[in-house]
Amino acid sequence: MKNTKMIATVAAACIFLLGLIITLSSNDNTSNENLVQTIIVREDINSLTEITADMVKVKEIHNEAVPENSVSNVDEVVGKVAMVDMFRGDIITTQKIEESGSIRAGLSSVVPEEMRAITINVEQDSGVAGLLKIGDQVDVISVLGEEETAVLLLENRKVLAVDNLMNPPAVESEQGMQYVTVTLAVTPEEALDLSLATTVANDNRLILRNQADEEKQGIDGVILEDIKK
Repeated sequence: MKNTKMIATVAAACIFLLGLIITLSSNDNTSNENLVQTIIVREDINSLTEITADMVKVKEIHNEAVPENSVSNVDEVVGKVAMVDMFRGDIITTQKIEESGSIRAGLSSVVPEEMRAITINVEQDSGVAGLLKIGDQVDVISVLGEEETAVLLLENRKVLAVDNLMNPPAVESEQGMQYVTVTLAVTPEEALDLSLATTVANDNRLILRNQADEEKQGIDGVILEDIKK
C-alpha cells in the first residue's frame, strides 16, 4: 500500500514538473516571437554628427515597446547624420537620421574635417560653362592688379554645391546646369586668399580637373608680358 502511494506521488510530481516545463517553454517561445531587432544608441550622439558603427548596437526589444519607423539594420544607420541629439539607449528611428549631404542634414555634414566651405560667384565662361558637377575637383585662377598677373590661387578643391544644390539633380540636362555660385571646400588659409581675390581680382575662374589627377602643380603666376614673348 505504501509503495502504491509512493509511486502515485512520484508520478504526480513528474506530471506536474512536465506541465511546468511545457508551460515555461511555451512562454519563452511566445516571448521570443514578440521580440523585434532594433538599433539603439551606444553612447550619446550630438545632432549633425555622422554616425559610425561604434556609436550604435543591436538590441532585441518587445514589439510593444518599439516605436513606429524604428531602424532594424546597422547598415541603415552608419554613415547617416543625426538630426537630433540622441542619448544612450535611445531607439533610432528614420525621423532621427538623414542622408549625409541632403538639404535637411545641411552643408556642414559634407564639409571635410579641418576644411571650410566658401562660395564664389561665377559666370558662364568662368564656371566651366555650366558643366560642373557636385563632387568635381577644380583649380581657381585669379587675375590680379593693374599688371594683370594671373595666379593659380587654389588647386584640387572639391565642389560641395552649385547654387543651393548639394546633390546632383534627379534629371540632368545634356546642356549642363545654369548656376551663378559654386561652393568649394578649402582650408582656412585658402579661404582668406580667396576672399581677398574675389574682392580685388579682375577675374576669378574655375578650371576642371580629371578626377584621378590629385597632383598639385605649384605653377608660378604669369603677367601679360610673359605671354607676349
